[in-house]
Amino acid sequence: MSFKEARAYYQTASEAERNRLDEQMKNTEKVFRKQQILEVAGIPFGISVEEALPMIEKVFGTTCVKVDYQTYSIHDIMYEGQFFDHAMFVFQSDILDHTWLCQAVFLMAAETQTQALSHQQMLKEQFEKKICCYQNPKQSGRGSLLRRYQSAMERALVQS
Repeated sequence: MSFKEARAYYQTASEAERNRLDEQMKNTEKVFRKQQILEVAGIPFGISVEEALPMIEKVFGTTCVKVDYQTYSIHDIMYEGQFFDHAMFVFQSDILDHTWLCQAVFLMAAETQTQALSHQQMLKEQFEKKICCYQNPKQSGRGSLLRRYQSAMERALVQS
Protein backbone atom coordinates (compact mmCIF):
# COMPACT_ATOMS: atom_id res chain seq x y z
CA MET A 1 0.00 0.00 0.00
CA SER A 2 1.41 3.38 -0.95
CA PHE A 3 1.45 6.31 1.44
CA LYS A 4 -1.16 8.01 -0.74
CA GLU A 5 -3.46 4.97 -0.44
CA ALA A 6 -2.90 4.78 3.32
CA ARG A 7 -3.75 8.48 3.68
CA ALA A 8 -6.92 8.03 1.61
CA TYR A 9 -7.94 5.07 3.79
CA TYR A 10 -7.31 7.08 6.95
CA GLN A 11 -9.32 10.05 5.68
CA THR A 12 -12.34 7.89 4.90
CA ALA A 13 -12.12 5.66 8.00
CA SER A 14 -14.52 5.87 10.89
CA GLU A 15 -13.57 7.90 13.94
CA ALA A 16 -12.97 4.72 15.93
CA GLU A 17 -10.68 3.37 13.20
CA ARG A 18 -8.75 6.68 13.01
CA ASN A 19 -8.33 6.63 16.79
CA ARG A 20 -7.01 3.04 16.65
CA LEU A 21 -4.55 3.97 13.86
CA ASP A 22 -3.48 7.13 15.70
CA GLU A 23 -2.74 5.13 18.86
CA GLN A 24 -0.72 2.58 16.91
CA MET A 25 1.28 5.36 15.21
CA LYS A 26 1.93 7.05 18.57
CA ASN A 27 3.51 3.82 19.77
CA THR A 28 5.59 3.59 16.59
CA GLU A 29 6.64 7.22 17.03
CA LYS A 30 7.79 6.50 20.61
CA VAL A 31 10.00 3.69 19.35
CA PHE A 32 11.52 5.92 16.65
CA ARG A 33 12.11 8.76 19.12
CA LYS A 34 14.01 6.39 21.43
CA GLN A 35 16.21 5.43 18.48
CA GLN A 36 16.76 8.99 17.30
CA ILE A 37 20.33 10.25 17.39
CA LEU A 38 20.23 13.66 19.08
CA GLU A 39 23.84 14.76 18.77
CA VAL A 40 27.20 13.95 17.26
CA ALA A 41 30.39 14.58 19.24
CA GLY A 42 28.40 16.68 21.69
CA ILE A 43 27.02 18.91 18.92
CA PRO A 44 23.22 18.73 18.98
CA PHE A 45 21.26 18.31 15.79
CA GLY A 46 18.83 21.16 15.21
CA ILE A 47 21.12 24.03 16.20
CA SER A 48 21.80 26.90 13.82
CA VAL A 49 24.82 27.08 11.53
CA GLU A 50 26.05 30.06 13.57
CA GLU A 51 25.99 27.97 16.75
CA ALA A 52 27.25 24.74 15.19
CA LEU A 53 30.33 25.91 13.27
CA PRO A 54 32.29 27.16 16.31
CA MET A 55 31.38 23.97 18.19
CA ILE A 56 32.48 21.74 15.28
CA GLU A 57 35.77 23.62 14.96
CA LYS A 58 36.39 23.43 18.71
CA VAL A 59 35.55 19.72 18.99
CA PHE A 60 37.55 18.64 15.95
CA GLY A 61 40.32 21.26 16.18
CA THR A 62 40.18 22.32 12.56
CA THR A 63 38.47 24.92 10.41
CA CYS A 64 35.30 24.06 8.52
CA VAL A 65 35.34 24.69 4.79
CA LYS A 66 32.11 25.76 3.13
CA VAL A 67 31.33 23.36 0.30
CA ASP A 68 28.01 24.85 -0.74
CA TYR A 69 25.13 26.80 0.75
CA GLN A 70 24.19 24.01 3.15
CA THR A 71 27.33 21.91 3.59
CA TYR A 72 30.58 22.40 5.49
CA SER A 73 33.44 19.91 5.57
CA ILE A 74 36.53 19.12 7.58
CA HIS A 75 39.39 16.77 6.78
CA ASP A 76 41.63 14.38 8.71
CA ILE A 77 39.84 14.14 12.05
CA MET A 78 39.53 11.78 14.97
CA TYR A 79 36.04 10.84 16.13
CA GLU A 80 35.25 8.20 18.74
CA GLY A 81 38.85 6.97 18.58
CA GLN A 82 38.78 6.45 14.81
CA PHE A 83 40.53 8.42 12.08
CA PHE A 84 38.23 9.75 9.36
CA ASP A 85 39.48 11.25 6.13
CA HIS A 86 36.55 13.57 5.74
CA ALA A 87 33.41 14.70 7.54
CA MET A 88 30.51 16.72 6.17
CA PHE A 89 28.01 18.66 8.22
CA VAL A 90 24.79 19.40 6.38
CA PHE A 91 22.35 22.13 7.33
CA GLN A 92 18.75 22.46 6.29
CA SER A 93 17.07 25.82 5.85
CA ASP A 94 13.56 27.17 5.60
CA ILE A 95 12.10 29.99 3.51
CA LEU A 96 13.08 32.52 6.18
CA ASP A 97 16.71 31.40 5.80
CA HIS A 98 16.89 29.85 9.26
CA THR A 99 19.30 26.93 9.21
CA TRP A 100 19.80 23.93 11.47
CA LEU A 101 22.17 21.00 11.61
CA CYS A 102 20.40 17.96 10.20
CA GLN A 103 23.14 15.56 9.10
CA ALA A 104 26.73 14.56 9.85
CA VAL A 105 28.55 12.18 7.50
CA PHE A 106 31.95 10.70 8.38
CA LEU A 107 33.98 9.10 5.59
CA MET A 108 36.90 6.72 5.88
CA ALA A 109 38.91 5.86 2.77
CA ALA A 110 40.12 2.34 2.03
CA GLU A 111 42.56 1.17 -0.60
CA THR A 112 40.96 -2.22 -1.20
CA GLN A 113 37.54 -3.77 -0.88
CA THR A 114 38.87 -6.09 1.82
CA GLN A 115 40.14 -3.12 3.80
CA ALA A 116 36.80 -1.33 3.34
CA LEU A 117 34.87 -4.34 4.62
CA SER A 118 37.23 -4.62 7.58
CA HIS A 119 36.67 -0.91 8.43
CA GLN A 120 32.93 -1.37 8.04
CA GLN A 121 32.84 -4.33 10.43
CA MET A 122 35.01 -2.53 12.98
CA LEU A 123 32.79 0.59 12.88
CA LYS A 124 29.64 -1.52 13.09
CA GLU A 125 30.91 -3.27 16.21
CA GLN A 126 31.98 0.01 17.80
CA PHE A 127 28.90 2.07 17.04
CA GLU A 128 26.09 -0.46 17.37
CA LYS A 129 26.84 -0.53 21.11
CA LYS A 130 26.17 3.22 21.29
CA ILE A 131 23.52 3.69 18.62
CA CYS A 132 20.53 1.44 19.04
CA CYS A 133 19.11 2.07 15.58
CA TYR A 134 21.84 0.23 13.65
CA GLN A 135 20.17 -2.01 11.10
CA ASN A 136 21.17 -4.86 8.91
CA PRO A 137 23.04 -3.38 5.89
CA LYS A 138 20.35 -4.85 3.62
CA GLN A 139 17.80 -2.69 5.44
CA SER A 140 19.89 0.40 6.08
CA GLY A 141 20.24 3.43 3.92
CA ARG A 142 18.35 6.54 3.18
CA GLY A 143 14.67 6.26 3.89
CA SER A 144 14.86 3.04 5.91
CA LEU A 145 12.99 4.61 8.85
CA LEU A 146 10.36 5.86 6.42
CA ARG A 147 10.03 2.34 4.99
CA ARG A 148 9.65 0.96 8.53
CA TYR A 149 7.01 3.61 9.29
CA GLN A 150 5.11 2.77 6.11
CA SER A 151 5.31 -0.95 6.91
CA ALA A 152 3.90 -0.28 10.38
CA MET A 153 1.08 1.74 8.82
CA GLU A 154 0.36 -1.06 6.36
CA ARG A 155 0.29 -3.64 9.16
CA ALA A 156 -2.13 -1.44 11.09
CA LEU A 157 -4.42 -1.20 8.08
CA VAL A 158 -4.26 -4.93 7.34
CA GLN A 159 -5.14 -5.75 10.94
CA SER A 160 -8.32 -3.67 10.74
